[in-house]
Amino acid sequence: MTDADDQFAVRNLLARIVYEGDEGDLDMYLTLFDEDAVWSMPGVEHRGIAAVRQGVEQRRADGLTGPGSGKRHVLTTIEVGVDVDDATARSTWLLVGGEGLQPALLRYGTYHDRLRRTDRGWVLAERTIRFGAA
Repeated sequence: MTDADDQFAVRNLLARIVYEGDEGDLDMYLTLFDEDAVWSMPGVEHRGIAAVRQGVEQRRADGLTGPGSGKRHVLTTIEVGVDVDDATARSTWLLVGGEGLQPALLRYGTYHDRLRRTDRGWVLAERTIRFGAA
């Protein structure tokens, strides 16, 4: 695979994480993560796939995200670097909500990701979420 192929694969993985997180099946969503994935944002850190699952289940139960929440993540301004079987990505995310043709911006920030090539392909190894322009 060329560097461009790997960058494309990583970008597709990031897009799939957004789509599956917002509307997908939780089990499918979790296949996109490494078994020892770390998912963190201010005040919250999940280590390992079981903890990531618990966090997603709680956010979905609270209506913060996921199917039926009326919210969608928009991923933009994506920068990807690949070094053999490891990659990094930095992207801007927007969380929008509302019905019809007048969605509202609810939050925004950046994702700082580490990704790993496995026998399943590229997976998310670590995600650090920052809010606002920080």
